[in-house]
Amino acid sequence: FYFRIDTLMLSLLRTYSEVGWYNAAYKIMEGLSVLPMMIVLGTFPAMSRLYIENKEYLKLLYKRAFKYLVMIALPIAIGATLLSNKIIYFIYKEEFFNSSLILKILVWAEIFIFLNYLMGYLLNSINKQKWFMYSTGACVILNIILNIILIPKFGYLGAGAATVATQFANFIILYRLTSKESYKLNLSKLIYKPIIGTSFMVISIFLLKNLHILIIIPLSALTYFLTLFLLKAIGQEEIAIIKSFF
Repeated sequence: FYFRIDTLMLSLLRTYSEVGWYNAAYKIMEGLSVLPMMIVLGTFPAMSRLYIENKEYLKLLYKRAFKYLVMIALPIAIGATLLSNKIIYFIYKEEFFNSSLILKILVWAEIFIFLNYLMGYLLNSINKQKWFMYSTGACVILNIILNIILIPKFGYLGAGAATVATQFANFIILYRLTSKESYKLNLSKLIYKPIIGTSFMVISIFLLKNLHILIIIPLSALTYFLTLFLLKAIGQEEIAIIKSFF
């Protein structure tokens, strides 16, 4: 219900063409969701253990995981927004060109999905899993209400807006719940360097816009991570983690 009720309601209230355009973009989002799950599932056992053994180290682990997810999610959202036409054309060709607009909307839900995974699993690890369940349940209800309001008027774009609003609402709830348990984070401090790095990435995308998508993405990503390295947002520990993925 949490992730797929929008597709069901879209199929009942609008045309199957819109369902197809929506799902084409949503499949890309599902693929991107593998990244936060890798990080969260990798840290969850450690978070559970540290809650018993050393709560200060748990706060440090949570802060670093949050930082890494922001560093990954922000450039993905902005990059996909700028390159949505090229991405859709490369994957689906011109038949699904209408999916490019919904991708620009849905990808912003991805930022909150990344962070909501982590905050939800943090609550699980500190024996507050009921709060995670209540938050998710409340957002399911919110998603249904928003879809009922937005889909008849705006179609698949309304379904996308409902998804972003739902994920943002869940982020606010989970952030307040984790902060209440003494896991509050300084968001401005965590995001300002990724924002600077993303700004340079945007410049590189505009300079490379006439090239193929398979050239633009790696070069713009290189610009982003090089900027973070120069800003000392990426140190030896982060480099070791990146190497471990390969």
